Amino acid sequence: MQIEHQTARSPYLRLSSLSLLFAATLTASCSKPEPTPAPTDTELTPRSELPSSTPHLPNTKLGSAQLVGGIVAAQQLPSVPLSDIYPSLLARAESGDTEAKRQLFLILNECRTSVQLHEPSYGVDTIVDPELLKSTGMTREQFLAEQQRRSLLNTDRTLEQCQALPAGAIGDAAKWLVEAAEGGDAYSQLTFFNYVDLVVGPPREQLKSPDKVEKFNANSMKYLEGLANQRVPEAFDSLSSAYELGVITPKDPVRAYAYKKAAGDIAPTQGNERVLQIMAKSMTNEQISKAKELAPLLTRRSLK
Repeated sequence: MQIEHQTARSPYLRLSSLSLLFAATLTASCSKPEPTPAPTDTELTPRSELPSSTPHLPNTKLGSAQLVGGIVAAQQLPSVPLSDIYPSLLARAESGDTEAKRQLFLILNECRTSVQLHEPSYGVDTIVDPELLKSTGMTREQFLAEQQRRSLLNTDRTLEQCQALPAGAIGDAAKWLVEAAEGGDAYSQLTFFNYVDLVVGPPREQLKSPDKVEKFNANSMKYLEGLANQRVPEAFDSLSSAYELGVITPKDPVRAYAYKKAAGDIAPTQGNERVLQIMAKSMTNEQISKAKELAPLLTRRSLK
């Protein structure tokens, strides 16, 4: 399920929980959620910072156009108490296990966000798909209240488990994300751009350290372009949104459109053409023509 918020953007100030680069080219709506079982008291199920895309897994052969359930599998942890799994993950990560580094990042970041965010930021600007409301039989207010209730329940369960962590462990979330991405973990590379607040620091620190922000942006683009060169459709989507927003790279509507079209050409998805139509409304005919010429070049480059 996806709920969008209208948020002011700055070249340096970004909130990872909003997944801004993905949200840029989507319509302001909430899609129908897939039914999921409620977590048990012993489960720690990390929330994704990303919308419902499906990145490749570290041990998955790259180059396949169609992916199924990747984002779920990439975040899946054993259904055991955090106090039991943390020591073994830490030992594996310290020995160089990239997958363990990713999993440590996921659980530590979940604890971090649960401590910081006690309720979702649903406000007057939140837009919910009318069809979804019709299917649930709820009013907008009832639907958002139910989403808030579920979120708070999951947060409480997570916080209870996070109390088992050693002092200071949550502060290592950035370390494990960076090391997992540097180690070639595809999921970590794909989601890296969302975490400027984690890797660089809060907004005030970002303003004081433009050099660190520049390095973060460069690494984010390097990871996304590397995945695009391996024909990962979600990387094309992310690059499209990056060029659309101009946050980790300068704005470029031609490249934004081209990457989005290339993503759809590699792995057709429902709604891709609609997004392209929306993007085209703010472009000139010349820009659209250039973008359509560029798109196949981007897909062919990824085959090398």
